[in-house]
Amino acid sequence: MKMLVDTLDQASGEPLVWGAIALIAVHGIVAAVHWKSCPYLCGTARISREDAEARLKNPFLAGPRFFLMMLAGIAALVTGLLMIDHAIAPAFALMLVIAGVFVVQIEPARLRVTEAVARVIASEAAGPEQAMIAHKRLRDSHLWFVGLNFVLVIAMVAGLAAF
Repeated sequence: MKMLVDTLDQASGEPLVWGAIALIAVHGIVAAVHWKSCPYLCGTARISREDAEARLKNPFLAGPRFFLMMLAGIAALVTGLLMIDHAIAPAFALMLVIAGVFVVQIEPARLRVTEAVARVIASEAAGPEQAMIAHKRLRDSHLWFVGLNFVLVIAMVAGLAAF
């Protein structure tokens, strides 16, 4: 624990660490823009019956990107924590931990939005009540994704500012 406190103390003055946190904040702003301009929520997306039926038949949406990003996030997190434990390049180690936490938290939220979009598309073939529920779930998923970005930024700024 002492190594983590020492690392936070050293890294709190490091501009690269603050730059990483700023990138996460920019990611949150971009996510908010995507939420407000989502064609599925705004009703501007053109969904054909064939697209809706194809989405109903495809049960696996995660794909290899999710798997690879989660592996990379876990690897960055573990590597960063080991570097902190051995007092190797504290600022870089903290950046690896920040990147790992970000990826491990954000990728499931991104997948949740993707699944909600698939539900909206599939609900077009099901009926108006299912479409309304799917749109609400998509709106909530976008809100969760945006909120998670800013909660991570606030937590990281608070953690660094404390030292």
